Amino acid sequence: FWLKTEFWRAMSAGPQAQQGFGHLPGEHKLLVLQASDISSPTGIVSRSPILKLVLASGEERCTALEYRPVRALRGVQAGDTVVIGQEPVVRHGVMLLEQHNVLGVTNGPREQQPQQEQQQQQQQQQQQQQ
Repeated sequence: FWLKTEFWRAMSAGPQAQQGFGHLPGEHKLLVLQASDISSPTGIVSRSPILKLVLASGEERCTALEYRPVRALRGVQAGDTVVIGQEPVVRHGVMLLEQHNVLGVTNGPREQQPQQEQQQQQQQQQQQQQ
């Protein structure tokens, strides 16, 4: 399932393509390369973050925006896998995600704690046991 082919089909099909939008058909399992909150460019944490995701499917990359809040995307990080389906809207090459478009998220490997912190935790546990 190469996104390039699907995007080409979505963007070149029918009169909608001339207006710069279409739909991405099928289900796609995509790797999150980058996830960032773009709701506040000044760096102030927002109540309702808007995520911008860079997703990859094999060789192809695409950008996706959280068009409406998607609970499943809270806490998503690079390395996670997102399953997209139910024909998300694609406008000018950007996928617009809504709750019904995100079928699932699988967490990828998280960064391990530094060895020093692990040792401190082990020492605290040993002290508590004594």
